[in-house]
Amino acid sequence: MTSPLPSIRSTEPSPSLGASLAVGLGGAGAAAAQVVVVRELMVASAGNELSIAAVLSAWLLWSAVGSWIGGRVLGRSRRSPLFHVSLIAVVEVLVLALALGLARGGLHGLRELAGGALVTWRVVPPAGGTLSLPQLVLLTTIVTAPVGMLLGWQFAAGCALLSHGAGAMNGAPTQSGAMNRAPTEEGARAPGGGAAQAYVADSLGHLAGGAALSFAAVTRAPAELVFAAACTLVLGGVWVLRPTAARFAMGLALIAALLVGASWFRQRTLGLRWAPHALAASMDGPMGNVAVLGGEGGERSFFASGVHAFETAAALAGEQWVDIPLLAHDEPKRILLIGGGPRTVREVLGHHPQRVLYFELDPTIIRAVRQYAPPELAGVLDDPRVQVSLGDARLHLPALAKAGEHFDVVLVALGDPTTAQLNRYYTRKWFRQVRRVMAPDGLLAFQVMSSGDYLSRELREYNACVYQTARAAGLQLSVFPGVHATMIAALQPNAGAIFENALALDQRIRSRGLDPATLLASFYDALDPFRREDRQRELEQTTDVRLNDDFAPTCYYYAQLLWASWWRGAAAPVLGRARALRTGHVLALAALATVLLAALSRCSKRPERITAPYALLVAGAGGMTLEVVLLIGLQSVYGYVYGLVGYAVGMLMAGIALGGWLAQRRPARRPHLALAATQAGLAVAAGLSVVGLIGLRFATGMVVATGLLPVGVISLLMGLTGVAVGAAFPRALSLARSGDVRGATALYATDLIGACGGALLSGLILIPLLGMIATCLIVAAFAAGSMLLSLLGREGA
Repeated sequence: MTSPLPSIRSTEPSPSLGASLAVGLGGAGAAAAQVVVVRELMVASAGNELSIAAVLSAWLLWSAVGSWIGGRVLGRSRRSPLFHVSLIAVVEVLVLALALGLARGGLHGLRELAGGALVTWRVVPPAGGTLSLPQLVLLTTIVTAPVGMLLGWQFAAGCALLSHGAGAMNGAPTQSGAMNRAPTEEGARAPGGGAAQAYVADSLGHLAGGAALSFAAVTRAPAELVFAAACTLVLGGVWVLRPTAARFAMGLALIAALLVGASWFRQRTLGLRWAPHALAASMDGPMGNVAVLGGEGGERSFFASGVHAFETAAALAGEQWVDIPLLAHDEPKRILLIGGGPRTVREVLGHHPQRVLYFELDPTIIRAVRQYAPPELAGVLDDPRVQVSLGDARLHLPALAKAGEHFDVVLVALGDPTTAQLNRYYTRKWFRQVRRVMAPDGLLAFQVMSSGDYLSRELREYNACVYQTARAAGLQLSVFPGVHATMIAALQPNAGAIFENALALDQRIRSRGLDPATLLASFYDALDPFRREDRQRELEQTTDVRLNDDFAPTCYYYAQLLWASWWRGAAAPVLGRARALRTGHVLALAALATVLLAALSRCSKRPERITAPYALLVAGAGGMTLEVVLLIGLQSVYGYVYGLVGYAVGMLMAGIALGGWLAQRRPARRPHLALAATQAGLAVAAGLSVVGLIGLRFATGMVVATGLLPVGVISLLMGLTGVAVGAAFPRALSLARSGDVRGATALYATDLIGACGGALLSGLILIPLLGMIATCLIVAAFAAGSMLLSLLGREGA
C-alpha cells in the first residue's frame, strides 16, 4: 500500500484549508442562488415536466462548457488563481442577480423592456401564453448560459488553488502554462489531488447551501433575502482567501446595495412577468408562488406557480363541469372535493350537500383567498357544511377509508396530469384507493384536455391513457366531450342515465334551485348522445397506449407529447418515436457500447483516455437518473415533498462528498481496478433502489403517511448513490493521470454532460415509458458495462 506523503508542518493555517473553505463557501452560495433562480424559471415556464428537465439540463450543460473553458483559460493565464477566484465572485453576484430578474420576468418581461420590439421576432408568447419548445430553449439559454459557465469556471479556479498551494494563495503571478505544471505537495496526495479536493469542497458547499439554506429559508423568506445571503457566501469565500479590509468593505457595499434595491427589484421584475395585467399580490409559500391579478370590476385571477388556478368572476364557465357529476347523482349529500378553489366550493354548495370535505394542498392559496378574494366568495370557506383540510388528499385517503368514510361524489379539480405530482391522481393505484371511499352508488369525476370534435393522435392517446387506466382499476366510465372532457367513473355502469331523459333532468335541475336554461345551454355539446357515443368508442378502441402507474407515470409522457405537438419543431417527432421504446432496446445499447469501447481501448496506446471519461459519463448520467427516480418515487408514495426534498438531496450531496473524500484519502495502486469498484458500487446502488422502491410500494398507508419510512429509505439510497458517484471522479483523475487543471476540468465537464443527459432522458422518456424499476436496471446495466471496461483496460505507459 502506498504510504501518504508527509505533511508540511507549519504554525500558520494550511493554505489548502483556506482554499477548500473558499471553494465550499462559493459552492454553498451558488447552490442557494441556483434554487432561487430555477424556482422562478419554473414559474415563468408554467412548471411542466419538460420545462424542469430543460432547466436542469441546460444548467448542467453550460456548467460543463464553463469548466472546460475555464481550465484552458487558467492553463494559459499569467494571473494567479486567486485573481480568477476574486473576479469570478464579483461577476457571479452580478450575473446571478441578472439571472434572477430574467428568470422571473421571462421572455414576456424582455419584450416589455424592449418596448415590444421582440414581438416581430416571434420569440415571445402572449401574456399568460404557454411557451413553445423553441421559446423554452431560448429562455433557459439566456438565463443559465452566463451563470452556468461562471460556475464551471469557478470549479476550474478552485482546482488551480488547491493544486498549487501557497503560491496560488499568495497571489503570485504565473508564467504561461504554469497551471498545467505538477501540483505541489500540499496541493495533492495523488494525481489530480487538487481537483479531487475541489470536488469534495464544492460538494460539501452544495450540500450546505442547497439543503440547509435554500430549502429551509426559501419557504420562510422572500427570494431576494435568500439571494442576498447566497451572495454573501460567495463573496465571503474571497474574503477567506485574502481577508483584507478593502475586500470586506467592497463585499459589504455590494450586499448592502442588493438589500436596499431588493424591494424595487421585486416589484419591477414581478410587474414585468405579469404585464400588462395589474399584479395585486405575489406570495411565496412552501409549495410555490401564488400570484393574484386584478381585473375589471374587482375581478381577481389566482395563479399557482404560474398556472391559472381560478378566478372570482360570477360566470359558470370555470365550474360548469361540476354540475354534470352532481346532477348525475340522485342525492349528492357527502362531497369530497380535491382542489378547485372557492368558486368550485360555491358551485358544489348550490346542490345543497350536507358535508363538503375540501382538500387544498397549498396553504398559501387559502391565505391568498382570504386576503384578496371578495368577501362573499371567501366566505364560502366558512360555511358550516364545508371542512377545509390542508394537505395531500391522496395521502389522507387510506385514513378516511379506515375510518369508514364514504362519499357520494368525489371531484378532482387539480388540472391535467402534466407533472409527476398531478399524475398521482390519475394512476391505477389512485383509482383503486378512491373506490374504497366511494359509496355503492358513488361517483368520481375529473377533467382532462380534449376536443369536442376531432382528436389528433396525441390528444387521443392522452385521453385514452386516462380512460383505460380508470377502466383497468375496475371503474365504469361515462365521457362528456368538450374542450375539456368530463369523465365520470362509477362502480356501476351507466352512471349518466339521467342525461338520457330530458324531462327527468329538467325536474332534477329545478328541484335543486338551479336555472335549467343556463345549464342545459352550457351542457349542449357535452350531452349530445351521438358525440358521447363516438367519443367513448374512440377511447375504448385505442389499444396502443400504456396504462398510467405510480412508478411508471405514462400519462404525463403523453401530456408532454401533446404539448410538444402544438408547436412545430423536432420535439414532437422525437418524443413520438419513443412510443416504441422497450427496456430490451436500452439494455442492448448498453451491451453494444461496452463491446465497441472495449475493442477501441484494446487497440489504443492510452486506453485510460477511453475508460476514464466513459466511467464519468456513466457515473454522471447514472447518478442523476437515480436521483430523479428516487425523488419521483418519494413523491409517488408520499405526496408533494418540497420541504422534504432538501433532506433527500442533501444526503446525495453528502454521499458525493464522502465518496470523493474517501477516494482522495486512499490512493490506489491499480487505478483501473479502483475505478471499476466505483462502477460496481453504482450498479449496487441501482439494485438497492429497486428493492427500496418495491418495498415502499407495498408499505402500509399508515407507515407511508408518517413520512419517516419513505424519507428515510430514499435518503439512504441517495447517500449510497452519492458515495459511488463521488468516488468515481478522483479515481478517474488518477487513472487518466490528469494532474493538471485542463485535464481535470475536461473530466469534470464530462461528468456534468452525463448528468445533463441523465436528467433529460430519465425525466422525459425512461421513467414515464419504462418505469422506475426498469430505469434503475438500465443504470445498473450501463454501470456493469463500465466496470467491465475498466477491468479489461490497463494504464498506458
